[in-house]
Amino acid sequence: MLWIEDGRAFAESNAVMKAADYVGGCWSQLAVLASLFPPNILNKLYKIIARHRRRLSTNVVVCQLPSPEQRRRFLA
Repeated sequence: MLWIEDGRAFAESNAVMKAADYVGGCWSQLAVLASLFPPNILNKLYKIIARHRRRLSTNVVVCQLPSPEQRRRFLA
């Protein structure tokens, strides 16, 4: 992951923390909590999650086409 802000590029866990801060709410609080850990530990955790992200995801969302019955409900 890459996050660019004010001409600076942030990668891996730093990018995730910047994105979480941008989203706000409880995510920005988690970013503050994560900033208490050393960057090398956060980057290792980031790489583990990135490597296994598909297995960690319980709901794999794909672009689904409507069935003929559902298609009748659309206006266009």
